Amino acid sequence: MYWLLMNLYRLYKISCVAALRDFCKTFPFAQFLRQTRIVILEILNVFLPAPWNAKHLTLGWLKFLSSLNFNKIRYFSKVPLLLGILAVILGNSIVREALLKPPGLRPTKDPSIVIPTDQHYPNQPPNLPKYRNAFGRPAQGWASETVETRRFSSDQSALIYYRVSDLEQSHAMKTSNMSKTLRIWPVGTIIILESYKGNVNLPNRAKLIAIDAMKKMNDPKGPSNAFFPVNWSYARFSPEGKPSITSQKVKECHQCHSIAFHITGDLVFTLFPWEIP
Repeated sequence: MYWLLMNLYRLYKISCVAALRDFCKTFPFAQFLRQTRIVILEILNVFLPAPWNAKHLTLGWLKFLSSLNFNKIRYFSKVPLLLGILAVILGNSIVREALLKPPGLRPTKDPSIVIPTDQHYPNQPPNLPKYRNAFGRPAQGWASETVETRRFSSDQSALIYYRVSDLEQSHAMKTSNMSKTLRIWPVGTIIILESYKGNVNLPNRAKLIAIDAMKKMNDPKGPSNAFFPVNWSYARFSPEGKPSITSQKVKECHQCHSIAFHITGDLVFTLFPWEIP
């Protein structure tokens, strides 16, 4: 309990610094922030003894609260809701704590077989590499293709960037019944997907709205000769290249790409049929 209260107190202090006030000038967020400050102080006043309050809650902070002109009792009734919102915000900000479960394991001897697994691994968001120049031309060692997938609406399009060496080292093979081809990517593969509003083949009419990245990671337990690696991690960036993904979005990405595992052999929807030998 003491640890929780101390962290609430630190959160209150952080929320009061000038830099954060400048960041929170938008009305909806500022309104929420003021309500949150009131809730934190009410919790501290309820659970902590009077000497602690007198020592640590300075007159300056109390004066700040008195200038809010809020009915504290009315807002205190919303404690459960506000704490729930705080938990969601703090939880979504810790992307690396998202645990992902592989959709299955494919034996190296017969990749058409899928074996269930209960393993979990942490998402490790990859950094955004220099995969193209300012004009959209792929960087050295990279290639790009226009991609159409089911997740894009009718007014969106996309470009996929991939390293040629990753494609060359991937395993493209027919299944045992020869009904379809599977492609399994090597560890270290990184694939970039740029989403556009408009037709990407018409640059003057297309606007970049998001950059997604996925990378195949090493198994924490070490490489296995019995199964193909299957651990992928995800990241999303703004058009300016700033990370913008949450743990909830990571799970949504993984859930969707797990479908690809049963279609193409790995967690990549694009099969690159033009490259299959």
